[in-house]
Amino acid sequence: MSLTIERIFAHYAQGQLHEALAAAQPLLADPDPMLLNLTAECHLRLGQEHQAEQLWRRALTMDPDNAHALERLGILLAQRQRPYEAETCFRRLVDLAPHDADAHNNLGNLLKEQQRHTEAIDAYHRSTRLDPNHALAFYNLSILLRELGTLEPAEQACRHALRLQPDMVEAHINLCHILSQQERHAGALENCQTALRLDPNNADTHNLSGNLHAGQKHSREAEAAYRHALRLHPGHADASWNLGLLLLSLGRLQEGWPLYEYRYHPQRQDRQVIPHPWPFPQWQGEELTGKSLLVVCEQGFGDAIQFCRFLPLLPAARITLLCHEVLIPLLATLPGVDHLTHRIDQVGRHDFWTFLLSIPRHQNTIPAPTPLTPDRERIAHWRARLPRAGLRVGLVWRGSPANGVDAHRSLPGLPLLAPLWQVPGVTFISLQKGHGEEEAAHPPSDQPLLPIGPLLRDFADTAAVVAQLDLVIGVDTAVVHLAATLGTPCWILLPWQADWRWMQTGATSPWYPHDTRLFRQPAPHAWDEVIREVTQALPLTRSASVPASGQ
Repeated sequence: MSLTIERIFAHYAQGQLHEALAAAQPLLADPDPMLLNLTAECHLRLGQEHQAEQLWRRALTMDPDNAHALERLGILLAQRQRPYEAETCFRRLVDLAPHDADAHNNLGNLLKEQQRHTEAIDAYHRSTRLDPNHALAFYNLSILLRELGTLEPAEQACRHALRLQPDMVEAHINLCHILSQQERHAGALENCQTALRLDPNNADTHNLSGNLHAGQKHSREAEAAYRHALRLHPGHADASWNLGLLLLSLGRLQEGWPLYEYRYHPQRQDRQVIPHPWPFPQWQGEELTGKSLLVVCEQGFGDAIQFCRFLPLLPAARITLLCHEVLIPLLATLPGVDHLTHRIDQVGRHDFWTFLLSIPRHQNTIPAPTPLTPDRERIAHWRARLPRAGLRVGLVWRGSPANGVDAHRSLPGLPLLAPLWQVPGVTFISLQKGHGEEEAAHPPSDQPLLPIGPLLRDFADTAAVVAQLDLVIGVDTAVVHLAATLGTPCWILLPWQADWRWMQTGATSPWYPHDTRLFRQPAPHAWDEVIREVTQALPLTRSASVPASGQ
């Protein structure tokens, strides 16, 4: 190595990147691949990716088999979202050095990003066979296996990575996720705490710790973890959102509502609410007298039904409600709304816009549900189709599978409700629409019920039915919000980790204080206990001889 190259390398090693490039400049007219590789590394560390790419390409022009240039250029191209060019580099490198474990690991990472999962797993396995001590390859394999839902092999790979490198923070965090998905909460929290000992200033890990505590209803510890994350990283989107949910679930609404705005923050992971680029400003609590306001429904149908109660409180001169088409016939009677539409192109100009669930932030109380008036003709239509005898009870046991928490909030199936049929004098009506209709159409022989879900055209139809029932029993879906809003007695079956709006304890809800009762799982997955409690309560309702609504 020449003295000049040694000087350039010394500058690079000491972080004197500009000095290294200045020393290299006279040699670039007639460089060798080693010089090009070194100067490319300098440019890359300075954030000058284009210059680094051009230098590595020059090195490969001079020496197409230069392993360093192939590897570094491939990694750079992958990071710049140019996977096909990156794959060319990695494939060439694997051909040149078939026993290079790093080359197979890098190829696996690229294939994983392209969702070519089988090929990626094969690449990782080749890497670990070539180098059984390659901790990073075992870790990368465990990440992919976890994402694919194969948790036991994922755990094995991750634990092997940690045996090889016990201080790998990322592996402890990944193992935490794996164990959490298996509901092995103690082990998950232990690995999270290990990660925090290794890297105590990582806001993401403190946020994860908060999630683990919140999942076990350790509210004090969860709040402390979220606030620690926010001290380390003020404005951390996920920690802010999670803290907001926790505070709302504890009934600390005025603290929680501002943080609930983080649901659509662009830096949030897995955000499901994305604002439309309206050509007028978002309402932040300004005076609305004489102004026009566009209110945008968001999230699920139940959210729209629950929160529409806030609209009559707004003093705007004109309110337009943008909502799903199936809600329009139901919400057409909503006071305070001048226009409803489901089409963005029909909105027109307004002074402000707001999400529906952002309105409570500017209110000090929970108003009573706004009465929704079922259509008289629809009521008459459904009266002729509903049974007349017995206590008429509507059932909803499944929500939409598209909801991220549906596996927890929905019952495994209709047979779980079998104990309810032991109560005499009750007639059951299935309100299942979409998912679960097939169960209602072919119920067990000892669980007769009337399946009307497929005949319901929209929520106005559902309202006309629910208004004539004596009771609705259901999991946390839009139907229970509708029943509670209409004033039909409603029993809501809640999982161990209920949605924030039902709070964390209690059999009643401040959102629906009348004729609504909450039945909570005493432990995760304990639906049998919930159904047993409902079955015991049902004869009491029957003995009260509540007359059917609408009769």
